[in-house]
Amino acid sequence: MRVVVLKPRGLVALLTLLFILIALPFVIARRNNQSAPPAPAGPSPAERSSNGTINAAAPPNAPAAADGNLLREENWRFYTERTARAFQEQVPDAPAGSAGAYRFSVEQTGGQDWNVGFNNKLRGVSLAPGDKVRLRFRARSSSRSTLVLLLQRDVAPYPHSWKKYVRLEPEWKAYEYVLPAGTAYADGEGLLAFFMGMNVGKIDLADIRLERA
Repeated sequence: MRVVVLKPRGLVALLTLLFILIALPFVIARRNNQSAPPAPAGPSPAERSSNGTINAAAPPNAPAAADGNLLREENWRFYTERTARAFQEQVPDAPAGSAGAYRFSVEQTGGQDWNVGFNNKLRGVSLAPGDKVRLRFRARSSSRSTLVLLLQRDVAPYPHSWKKYVRLEPEWKAYEYVLPAGTAYADGEGLLAFFMGMNVGKIDLADIRLERA
């Protein structure tokens, strides 16, 4: 049997080659991981409504629209709670020239008026205790459902400074109310809410505006 004796220089070269062969797969895997795009993060609890639908998060401290409307389209959130069952759909016959219309079909109430809701968080808006805001909208309900309007602080224990029950008619009707702040609302604390959990039926809303009075 012939014995091969490696010289020191040849032994070093062999060990170097062996190290390269062992380390090469790890280097390739690490480089692939660094070049891959990061996985998208899931929605935060604040972006997920109680019925599991995901809502787009608006940037904090967003200014009011140029036309003076304090309500931003991306801040609207529709939700259901407990055993309530409802869904949002298109309005086939919105008022002529409407800037935005919404239809809500309530198939089952959850026991409380707030178990079906449509609200807008007032990001970019702060109110002093003496301030007032003017709410304008159009609404109708083929089922003559009762709509509950609310201006509240979206901070526990969620006190409200204004609340109104409105029995809707089957035909479109314009509504206008002046709402007193009554207390200080820091930026993003205010919430304008429409509760629709009192009756089974349909409620249509259109041209919702909130302006400083």
